[in-house]
Formats: sequence, structure tokens, C-alpha cells
Amino acid sequence: MATGISKEKRDLVRFIKDAIRDIGGEGRRAAIEQVIEAVTAKGFARDKVREGIDMLLRHGEAMEPKQGNYPVDSQGERRWDRHRKAQK
Repeated sequence: MATGISKEKRDLVRFIKDAIRDIGGEGRRAAIEQVIEAVTAKGFARDKVREGIDMLLRHGEAMEPKQGNYPVDSQGERRWDRHRKAQK
């Protein structure tokens, strides 16, 4: 099934969101450097992780209320799914 988004990009987005949740805990806020370190440890290139974070910000799935801290939007998963369906 083709969605217009590669498996690598979907995996990257999932790892970024998981890292933010794991690092951020209840408050779901995580420092960008911690997120980048956690995701690069999974084998992704640093610049690709940054691109993934920027994509989440553009699509409204993450916010940067304080520079360098990224909470994941609780509705982000549903928005991402709608975005992927719209790309079909």
C-alpha cells in the first residue's frame, strides 16, 4: 500500500514522538538535544531527525512553546493519520 510517506519517514516520526513522550513524561516536554540524541541512537542521522521535528512542527503535531522544548500534541496521531490519508 502506497501512502506517499516512506516507511523510514514513518518510523522516524514514530521514534521522535516516542522519544518526546519518554523524555517528557507527564508534561510531555523534552529538550531538542535529548530527543535528537535518543533518536540518533536508533540509527537515524542527526539532520534527518531535525527534519522530522521540523515536519511535526509544521503539521501542528508538536509545538515549541519554549525554544528547544517540544511537547507532542495529544491529537497529533490523528492529525498525522489524516495527513497521510490526504496524501493518497
